[in-house]
Amino acid sequence: NWVRRNWKAPRVCEFCKTTESYNYQWANLDGQYKRMRETWALLCGSCHRNHDNKRGKQKIFNIKNDKRL
Repeated sequence: NWVRRNWKAPRVCEFCKTTESYNYQWANLDGQYKRMRETWALLCGSCHRNHDNKRGKQKIFNIKNDKRL
């Protein structure tokens, strides 16, 4: 809730760059839930779901390099 209240959310997925989604969600990238912008990404619902599935297998999106690890 803090993330949504404090950071403005542009309507574009930071991974797939889509602007067509109606559902954008903040995703934590490192599992530590710090209040630092670089540890969060605004993703469309599909990319967020994929990100969570990959994290369960110890693989995490590399948003900065625009590829999946």
